[in-house]
Amino acid sequence: MILKKIFSLLLCVVIVFSMTIPVFATEAVSPPDVAYLENGLRLKLTTVCEETAYMVSQSEHNLSGDVVVPEEYMGVPIRKINSNAFSYYDDVTSVTMPNTVWEIADGAFNSCPNLKWIDISENIRTIDDSAFLGMYGLEEYLIGNSKTGESEPYAYTEALTQKNGVQSYYVSDGVLFLNESLYLIGNNFRNFDYVRLFSYPQGKKDVVYKIPNNVVGIENTAFFSPVHLETLVIPSSLRSF
Repeated sequence: MILKKIFSLLLCVVIVFSMTIPVFATEAVSPPDVAYLENGLRLKLTTVCEETAYMVSQSEHNLSGDVVVPEEYMGVPIRKINSNAFSYYDDVTSVTMPNTVWEIADGAFNSCPNLKWIDISENIRTIDDSAFLGMYGLEEYLIGNSKTGESEPYAYTEALTQKNGVQSYYVSDGVLFLNESLYLIGNNFRNFDYVRLFSYPQGKKDVVYKIPNNVVGIENTAFFSPVHLETLVIPSSLRSF
């Protein structure tokens, strides 16, 4: 009987003691405003299309070789390549973007003399027309991590634009094009494809280039100082140059 009382007393002490042990909650770690990755990339927290996201910004560290941009950092997507993010890096030979990237800002890749190719996000929405200047070694653009050289665009991406239509960037034979279609007229959509040659790689090896027959316009900076190009064949479809 006495043992039973002692056991009951000890049990009560254990229960009370276990109830008084403090529980320490693990605090969530917030993504930093600025982060540096192992490959030297500098990320900066920003807002893209009303969403908290990271953008690649110019780094104090030297970048070199084949640079791969990750999809996210600490759960926050990387949505933008900011102005001068890859400018003036002589040792960068290629850049691969994830499909999370939506925007490429002005001057993002200016003056990268040894950059051979850029693999652009399949979900790209906006590219500034001065994003790819001064890259005299650039031989081709890619989209979707595919090889070029086909007669027709191998990648076609769509994104809503402020023009009430659909905007798509695609690559054919290493050249970057922009297709805008489905413009809103009144309350109805009208099918209309407006294809512009957006950017011709400055280091593309071709001496002669024939612009595809579906192209109706050429971006102002599309043929910025091509190194090897001597002859440009203009199609009858072209409306503006």
